[in-house]
Amino acid sequence: GQSNDGKNTPGCNGGNGAVAIFSGWTKTFGDPPFSLTAKATSELPVTYTSSNTNVATISGSTVTIVGTGSCTIYANQIGNSSFPAAQQVNQNLTVNAVSNTWNGNVSSDWNTSGNWSSNAVPAAGHDVIIPDVSIQPIVNQASESAAICHDLSINLGATLTIAEGKSITVLGLLTNNAGTTGLVIESGGSLISSSANVSATVKRAIPSNEWHLISSPITEAQAGIFAGYYLQRHSEPDKRYYDITELTDPLVPGSGYALYGSSSLSQAVFAGILNTGSIGESNNLSRSGAAAGGLPFVDDYGWNLLGNPYPSSIDWLGSGWTKTNVENAIYIHRSSSTWATFAGGVGNNGGSQYIAPGQGFFVHMTDAGAPYPRTGTVSMTDAARVHNNTSFFKNEEPIPDLLRLKISGNGYEDETVVRFLNEATTGFDSDFDARKLYGDVAEAAQIYTLGDMPLSINALPASQVIPVGVKAGVSGTFSISATEINDLPYVTLEDTKTGIFTELRKNTYQFSLENGENELRFKLHFSALAINEKDNSEAEIYSHANTVYVNFGSRTGELFIYN
Repeated sequence: GQSNDGKNTPGCNGGNGAVAIFSGWTKTFGDPPFSLTAKATSELPVTYTSSNTNVATISGSTVTIVGTGSCTIYANQIGNSSFPAAQQVNQNLTVNAVSNTWNGNVSSDWNTSGNWSSNAVPAAGHDVIIPDVSIQPIVNQASESAAICHDLSINLGATLTIAEGKSITVLGLLTNNAGTTGLVIESGGSLISSSANVSATVKRAIPSNEWHLISSPITEAQAGIFAGYYLQRHSEPDKRYYDITELTDPLVPGSGYALYGSSSLSQAVFAGILNTGSIGESNNLSRSGAAAGGLPFVDDYGWNLLGNPYPSSIDWLGSGWTKTNVENAIYIHRSSSTWATFAGGVGNNGGSQYIAPGQGFFVHMTDAGAPYPRTGTVSMTDAARVHNNTSFFKNEEPIPDLLRLKISGNGYEDETVVRFLNEATTGFDSDFDARKLYGDVAEAAQIYTLGDMPLSINALPASQVIPVGVKAGVSGTFSISATEINDLPYVTLEDTKTGIFTELRKNTYQFSLENGENELRFKLHFSALAINEKDNSEAEIYSHANTVYVNFGSRTGELFIYN
């Protein structure tokens, strides 16, 4: 905050408490943030000082403080840089957190004021107590307006449930005296707390007949949680998965695993001590060899399966990370036909910067050359945690100079993204590009653009002709469309097999694909078409790199080129 005399001052702790009236000032009762305001008869400019650092703001004659603690409030004249004792209004104002006990008198909804002893929904300055009463609380607040409190204590026999996709933040101490049944986090629910040794039960939905990448949110989970089901670990040197057969094998926090969902396994249930603090040891990534190079442009070494170890989402672009010798892309198995990716601020196939609780994800190590094997690190702290209802596998604002292509057919879809960025290069950029991972369903066509290798996200420094690859395990009819075009006036898809050019701003291109034919059949052009071309033009013409491209379709005609 800043005082009226222009002096910057430290933040001032505060909280909710009883009404305090003192010389010339009154504390307004209510939920934090509350205000200390000069009486109308005084209207003195004010400032405040404190050694604490919590949020405080000042405007005119009002100081607003949030939290718990103490501060000193002064009245002084504008421009006066000293605070003489005669102008001191109050010293060492101490405000304590309010005790707010759940009673469940109205319903199970945390967000109903009638369910609380103070007749107010808990706020940042409330110490919350959950006793053993007939109706237990359920947190139903979404991420954008998460439930919040200072301390939270769950008594023996009580239960606090965080509903599916809902969120709560505990700013102070979280104490669970009821064990794993006392705190239940439903699938996609989110808890942010820095308290250690908190018992809970965390659930994650597991749709049937699909492989899922998972991660344990508790400290000492073992493979026996999934006894009778297919659970696998990934081996970077072997580039393959191996079944885990020993029930006592640990599920290491921060590591990822592959789990197959069956009709009898609808959700994974983890019961134990919640992970908190720093997760991920040094050199927890490995790379066993060099890229083979050449076709099919695949770098098989360096793939490492990690996982979100917290009972909340984590932000790949946020603070709290240590990343060494690793590319900036994350890869999440969305379904047997599709991988979701995210790199450089761009998501693909539903990928985003937010990694859901209990979600496993792949990263790829950079290759700086021999000797091999080489090591790298991805570790995280509590600072990486966020409330975000991301799916288990959104770019809100339009990203400039971006094209998103979709291929559809046989009931499946796949995406690839091209963007133009001054910082990018024509080669592979570990900060901006994402490699292409293929689905396992033959009927699902896959699409990518080609740089040094097949890419699902391709960042380039300037517009150019870009090869587009299409791959399918069966013959069929497919279509390519542009689902997002930002700041690119012309985007034309060339089918080198048929000679057809399609302006993707106007049309979707439908084509037949033979199993086993050349994948690199298409090209993207970003040059302008002929001047004054009409929508119903009988020919397509444009130039790029000293070459003139003309398509008359099935018609005949004459072409004249002038300087």
